[in-house]
Amino acid sequence: MILAREQINRYLRHILIPEVSGPGQKKLLESSVFICGETVKDTAAAIDYLAAAGVGRIECQFNDNVGVEELLAGIHDLNDDVVIGVSDGSQCDFRIFLGRPEFILQKQEMICNAFVPTVISLFRSWTGGQQIFRDSECLCSFMAALAEVQQETGCEIPGENIAGEIFSSCVLAALSALEVIKLSLTIGGVTDDFCYFNLLSMDFFKRGRADLKHALIELCTPRQADVYESGLEDRKVLIVGAGGLGSPVAYALALAGVNTLGLVDYDTVEISNLNRQILHTTSRIGIPKVESAAVFLKHINPGLSVILYNTSLSKENIFDIIADYDVVIVAVDNFPTRFLLNDACFFVGKPMIDAGVIRFDGTARTILPHKSPCYRCTLAAIPAAGTIPSCAESGVLGPVPGIMGFIQAAEAVKWVTGQGKLLSDSMLFFDGKYSEFVTIKLNKNPGCPLCGTNPAIHQLQEYGFQCEDARNEEDKANKSNALSDCTLRCS
Repeated sequence: MILAREQINRYLRHILIPEVSGPGQKKLLESSVFICGETVKDTAAAIDYLAAAGVGRIECQFNDNVGVEELLAGIHDLNDDVVIGVSDGSQCDFRIFLGRPEFILQKQEMICNAFVPTVISLFRSWTGGQQIFRDSECLCSFMAALAEVQQETGCEIPGENIAGEIFSSCVLAALSALEVIKLSLTIGGVTDDFCYFNLLSMDFFKRGRADLKHALIELCTPRQADVYESGLEDRKVLIVGAGGLGSPVAYALALAGVNTLGLVDYDTVEISNLNRQILHTTSRIGIPKVESAAVFLKHINPGLSVILYNTSLSKENIFDIIADYDVVIVAVDNFPTRFLLNDACFFVGKPMIDAGVIRFDGTARTILPHKSPCYRCTLAAIPAAGTIPSCAESGVLGPVPGIMGFIQAAEAVKWVTGQGKLLSDSMLFFDGKYSEFVTIKLNKNPGCPLCGTNPAIHQLQEYGFQCEDARNEEDKANKSNALSDCTLRCS
């Protein structure tokens, strides 16, 4: 059977995630989603991930339409299969309402009058919460509880967004897209509990109906605007990798007002990147990822300084590249680069924020040299070939790296501004199929070959492991589609 070009392109977008390819892609293409937000900025990431995944029709509504034309044009460039526009969403299969509690309550009549499966996502400052509703009774009961809490707390919509809301709204946006994709594909589990998080304290928990009120009080309580003790305009952040993880990291940091971002990546944009790498678009296929990313980032923050390194990291160049940056964010797809960065950051005392994703799962942690466990404390050496899943067989569902990347961005801002609790003595695990966050304690390993009591590593090593499908440079070049940004979970 000869496939039309658009069918081939749809398949290539999801070549690494079988649940979305073939019948799954057809389900998504036939699905429609209504997303309602206070501003375009609040909901743009959710729309990006829905479009990237291949949802066929997206209808939007905003209280403030500033930037909507640019958003629609960008979505068409990301995936021209998508039909997108501004409407009331009356004929859609799923709905997302994303905003501060006061905004959600403003939409109470719309939310309760006509029912389809609905995701309610609320944020305030660094906190957020989400619940998925599959019947109208539970949805209306939730809205009544929210109205009661708002009346008790007396909160009003503030005049401007609180800075931490950039990160909480972005995390919720990716989570919302993930839940709709799961509902459409009928994969994983949908919780009937309210999922609450606080990115400052890195607390994640679920609350049933009996405990719902306490979580809602946390979200509805008025808060003062965040004050950054050290201005982000003076800070420089290096992001190694401009793919599935690097895209959301750079996106959120650009919105937050970081003055200088460094981007390291040697790949070019491929169509198979576009189901998750939201900095890139169809029109920029074939150009270096760092250049494509810079186009997107400068559009959302024209004053941003973006320094591009269209190269791979090595023992020879890594110290020169990381020297001028305050913090290093690891957003790569392989173990050798992680180990190289871990060791180099240790030797020069640079904080390193790492994340990894595979299929539906993700991890995140922050490493503070000489203070917290390093990467080698939990994994002393690069795994031998064949001991981990093949990159080409595993894949990743698009919003999962979005969730983990936005958490990395939040960790970076917390570190440079001295706010909150970092993931420096723990690791965050995310199970995307069931939307479960679990944090486990990590301890320094006295026997660590790098930071232990009797270290054996005193300089950079050879870092030579490659995935099974890329054992030589020729194969790697030929199979770039299959290998692009398959970031492995390391634990």
